[in-house]
Amino acid sequence: MAHHHFYRDEARERAAKAVREIEAKTAVQVVVALRARSDDGHAPDYLFGFLVSLAVLAALVYLPIPFSLEAVPIDATLAFIAGAFVCSRVAPLRRLLTSRERREAQVRRAASAAFWEHGLSRTRHRLALLVFVSLFERRVELILDTGVAPEALGEAWTAAAREIDASIARPDIDRFIAALGALGPILARAYPRGAGPVEELPDEIDDEGGAA
Repeated sequence: MAHHHFYRDEARERAAKAVREIEAKTAVQVVVALRARSDDGHAPDYLFGFLVSLAVLAALVYLPIPFSLEAVPIDATLAFIAGAFVCSRVAPLRRLLTSRERREAQVRRAASAAFWEHGLSRTRHRLALLVFVSLFERRVELILDTGVAPEALGEAWTAAAREIDASIARPDIDRFIAALGALGPILARAYPRGAGPVEELPDEIDDEGGAA
């Protein structure tokens, strides 16, 4: 399923509704942050540009075609620029040239920054959860504030975290919404909602203004 489906108004409303339903059962405040990508660096583009440039140089040297020595630097430079440009526009190629470890580290850093930007550490009882979705890296990072103990959530939490991550590994908005909603009963068992309003954070999905 295309990434832009996650940015449709219907998808955002469904996710916001899932958050409201979760917070109706638990004292834990939930924020969903959606990002097209976690890292705007161009290392994969430059790497692919270099490989294309190298291939062009090899072709000039080994293929039985006449060429001007003065044109070699120009040809190599143009090949680098063309390769880098193509890579920047082809997400599967960029993923192929970015190691899994690097993608995971990028998402963790971006999720940590989003956690503080959204003020999740400032709820009254430190009961907050950030669901950080990074579509390019195809990763979900769940960050719990200090008031929520993972051990109190048990094995069900671990399984739910795997499911929500799997829903983005092959992006599927329906599976993601279902996996998001499944977090509610798990949080409610350990941290049930008390009487009175506890709304401290917005339910609307933070998507940084839409798809990139």
